[in-house]
Amino acid sequence: MLQQVIGKGKYGSDLIVDLMQRYGIEYVALNPGSTFRGLHDSLVNYGANKPEIILCQHEKIAVQIAHGYAKALGKPMGAIAHDTVGLLHATNGIYYAYMDRAPIILMGATGPMDASRRRPNIDWIHTTVLTSDPIREYVKWDSQPFGTADVIDTFARAYRVATQQPQGPVYLCYDAAFQEDPLEGEWVLPDPEKTTAGTAFHADPAALDQLADWLIGSRQPVLIAGYMARYKPSFYVLVELAEALGAAVIDQRSRFNFPTDHPLNISGAAGKTLSEADVVVGLDVKDLFGAVNRVDMSARTTSSILQPNCKITEIAMRDVGISKWSHEYQQIQPVDMEVMPTRRRRCRRSSNASRRRWPPTRRLRRAPRSAPRRPPRSTPTPAHAGPKTRKRTGTPSHSRRLAWAARLPRRSRATTTS
Repeated sequence: MLQQVIGKGKYGSDLIVDLMQRYGIEYVALNPGSTFRGLHDSLVNYGANKPEIILCQHEKIAVQIAHGYAKALGKPMGAIAHDTVGLLHATNGIYYAYMDRAPIILMGATGPMDASRRRPNIDWIHTTVLTSDPIREYVKWDSQPFGTADVIDTFARAYRVATQQPQGPVYLCYDAAFQEDPLEGEWVLPDPEKTTAGTAFHADPAALDQLADWLIGSRQPVLIAGYMARYKPSFYVLVELAEALGAAVIDQRSRFNFPTDHPLNISGAAGKTLSEADVVVGLDVKDLFGAVNRVDMSARTTSSILQPNCKITEIAMRDVGISKWSHEYQQIQPVDMEVMPTRRRRCRRSSNASRRRWPPTRRLRRAPRSAPRRPPRSTPTPAHAGPKTRKRTGTPSHSRRLAWAARLPRRSRATTTS
């Protein structure tokens, strides 16, 4: 039973553990340090190892474990870095989590800020005025709360900011003395259901209708997938959209966006397919310019792969949360249409819009389905299994979508043209 109120007989570090439990933090990776010895003690003795501790030999490793967890499950994991020196160890891991849009609840400690409580030498050289200064340019948000109410509010906000799109790491730094001091009074803990990341953005319906018309009228549509499968159902929706259009798919593997053995996956022959495309759609692609241009590495020059009349649409939140420090935002790519919803809505709506406009006979011919998109309930399937699809037969990748229809049994082809 999760605590609703915390107060007498509890310590500041117990409060932090209660907050982690309330917000569903299952694991916390750490390299032990004296500034968070109170929090470490509470994790073991007060929280009964919930969240479960993952012991690491370096703070960068702790952050990278949290990064991998967030990337795989799409939700935050905790990591703790010991004061200034531990945070400096973690900086590279934090930067890569920021660039990869991975939600991490990174915690640290400093002080005590009350100088009269510091031990000679060690507490002084490890205390900084604002501990987060070295990482402020590559975390979504940070705070060094003061007092019980501030600790409660900032944790709720940190979780919300980390999980809002585009996601990213946040940092909370706790006073060493606060962790080890008893709490005064009683404090109501926040309800996670009332401090959530909120609902998803919706795309402009008129823009999606226009995009659907372009896709349906195209000869060779190409979908480039970047981060869209951070929301797991988008994996299956992209399969539906590609099959409805007979569109080639290039998976940039920023996330696992599309089945590797699907006949429409032509990631290995992206250049050839893009050169023949008449409509290209970037789905949460971080570097769309790099995706549609050839690079001469020695001369440092680029040239477009696309035909001059190819229409380009980008569906992403490109400059939302853009960094004013790092150039991780990449070179700007001119597009014919920019659509800015979040991924869980955009791909489903694009698929539905395309299906409404596509004549049933042509839709079946261009996008036959040789097996159910999802396995029957009675069939045990590994958790990572994706949609069932027809196996490859060595068809040239750039024309695979047309050859796929041609390989159907005669009866099926006759049905599609009736």
